[in-house]
Amino acid sequence: PPIVPTSRGATHRATRLSKLEFEIKNTCRKQLSTNKLHQEGITNKTNHEGLGLATAQKISNKYHNVYIAYSSNNGYFTFTISIE
Repeated sequence: PPIVPTSRGATHRATRLSKLEFEIKNTCRKQLSTNKLHQEGITNKTNHEGLGLATAQKISNKYHNVYIAYSSNNGYFTFTISIE
């Protein structure tokens, strides 16, 4: 399926199986440990509160059809949320 760019560098991909996927990819200065990123207050950005990924995790916990994946490699942090 085609990947469609959205605002601020995010992309989304729609598939024939009614799945919507958003991918956000940002540069990062160091390798991140992805096991704590879903906790409130965890951030790698200056002047940020660390609420975005924690909020996404709460949504995923609430709805059985929402899935989240994180990865960090080659100087990039990638966050993907899929809704099926």
